[in-house]
Amino acid sequence: MANVFAFGAVVHGARIGENALVGMNAVVMDHAVVGAGSIVGALCFVPSEMQIPERSVLEPCEPLRAVPPDRAEQAAGYRTWKETSP
Repeated sequence: MANVFAFGAVVHGARIGENALVGMNAVVMDHAVVGAGSIVGALCFVPSEMQIPERSVLEPCEPLRAVPPDRAEQAAGYRTWKETSP
């Protein structure tokens, strides 16, 4: 399998391991290393010199906004994918 670079991904002089995936609009800067089999999620920024270990997942995890209390109660009733899979 080859590396996958999604639409809008920007890679500047980085080393990308075998079977790695760089998501949409992700940016990987100079001298960064993405390990084999790793996933750089959409919109991620990998700074210069960063080392991502093999088989790792990098994703942006910033809170976007607070959930209103009425919506939080509703969401609490949802089951996760793991709870619904056989």
